[in-house]
Amino acid sequence: MSQRMRRISIAVGACAALLLVAGCKNAYGPSQSRSNQNKANDQANVNTNTDAEQLALDAAQPFILTAQNNSGETGTAKIFDVNGKAEVVLNMSGAPDGVSQPAHIHEGTCAKLGPVVFGLTNVLDGASKTNLNVPMSAIFNGSPRALNVHKSQAESGVYVACVDLTGKVNEGQNTNSSVNANSNANTNTNTSETSQKKTFNITARNFSFSLKEIRVKKGDTVTINLSNSDGFHDWVLDEFNARTKQIGVGSSDSVTFVVDNTGTFEYYCSVGQHRAAGMKGNLIVE
Repeated sequence: MSQRMRRISIAVGACAALLLVAGCKNAYGPSQSRSNQNKANDQANVNTNTDAEQLALDAAQPFILTAQNNSGETGTAKIFDVNGKAEVVLNMSGAPDGVSQPAHIHEGTCAKLGPVVFGLTNVLDGASKTNLNVPMSAIFNGSPRALNVHKSQAESGVYVACVDLTGKVNEGQNTNSSVNANSNANTNTNTSETSQKKTFNITARNFSFSLKEIRVKKGDTVTINLSNSDGFHDWVLDEFNARTKQIGVGSSDSVTFVVDNTGTFEYYCSVGQHRAAGMKGNLIVE
C-alpha cells in the first residue's frame, strides 16, 4: 500500500472513531443525565415528605395511654395528618423487649370497647407507626373511639394500656400550614376541640407539666385529662375551682369546668413544694 493510501485509511478510521464517540454520547449522555435528575427529584420528594411528617409528629398533641390489668405499661399516641392521610405513632414505656403487641382503634371507650375500626402496626420494643389510608375525619367522626394495646399475640385477650380518643382533630391539623402555630411543645392551641368544648391531655412528672400554656375562649367548657409518668401529682386551678385527684405513676384523672372570665390564670400541682419548684403553667382565657 502506498504512503498516500495509508494516510487516507488512517484519516477514515479517525473520523469513524469520532462518529462512534459522538453517537455514544447521544445514546447515553442525556439518558444518564435524566436518570440522575429523576433520582435527585425522587430524593427531594422523600426528604420533603419526611420533613413534613416529622413536623406534624412534633406538633401533634399526645393522647396518654394508661396501664390496664396491672401491666405497668403506659405511653402516648399521636394521631396526625400527613398529606391528607392519618398517621398513628405509639411510644410505650414498660413494654417487654422483643414482644409483638397488637394495637387497635375500637368503637366505644376503654371502659366498654366495641368492634375494631382500624388495626395498627404491632407495638415492638415500645414503638409502633401506622400509615392509615384514611383522612383524619374517618377516625374522629363524632363517635366514641378508644385506642388499646394487647399483652401479646398469644394473649390478645389481655389489655395492657388504653386511651379514649376524646375530642375532634380538625382536617389538616399538623400539616405544614399549621405547624408554625403548634410547634412549641409547651404551648397548646386547642388542637382537640369540638365546638365550645375543649379537651387537653397533660402529662405530669417531677416537676413539670407537659403543657405550660393553654389558650381558650371565654365560655368554653374545658376538660383536663391528667396522666402521671413520675412521682405523685395533681392539677389545680383555683379561679375556676378546678382540681383533679392526686395520682401516682401510671394513673390518670380528669376535671371539667367552664371558663367564664377572661385573663391569665395559673394552674399548678398542690403536692408538697411542687408549685414552688416550678410545676405550674398558665390558662389564658381570651
